[in-house]
Amino acid sequence: ALITELILATDLGKHFSTRGELSELLNKDNCDFSDPKVRLLLMRCAIHCSDISNPTKNWNIYREWCHRLMQEFYHQGDEEKKKGLNISLFMNRADGRANTLKCQSGFMDTFVIPLFGLWSSFFKKHFPQSSASMDTVITSMNENKRHLVDLIEKPDLGGDHLTLL
Repeated sequence: ALITELILATDLGKHFSTRGELSELLNKDNCDFSDPKVRLLLMRCAIHCSDISNPTKNWNIYREWCHRLMQEFYHQGDEEKKKGLNISLFMNRADGRANTLKCQSGFMDTFVIPLFGLWSSFFKKHFPQSSASMDTVITSMNENKRHLVDLIEKPDLGGDHLTLL
């Protein structure tokens, strides 16, 4: 049951409720780490953070994983096109570099930045010795976001979207 619960924690459909639970826990004065519900929430958050952590890696690693992810998306779009279906958002290979940049920027704004902000705050509050590690994660994430914004604002950079991002 625990393994199933943790696998389900990677479902983006549960993101906002998980984030809300973490926010509530962060706002409490005390955190009872012996409470099984608290422990499960923290395990779910750790798995979820791990699952969406690509934008928190250094730029070269992040860029490689973006490439892999977009190839997966484009493969799905290719299959949808073959079957005569409407191509899902961000899955259309023909949209190219702008598509990749918008997809990643939106993903960071909607999911990664808010969750990692809370996760970092939680760790700093309850495990202050982890502050330097969390600062490194947040710094990488913010630098990657700045890279994305620069690429979005400078569409004339040219080149293949998968080599630039």
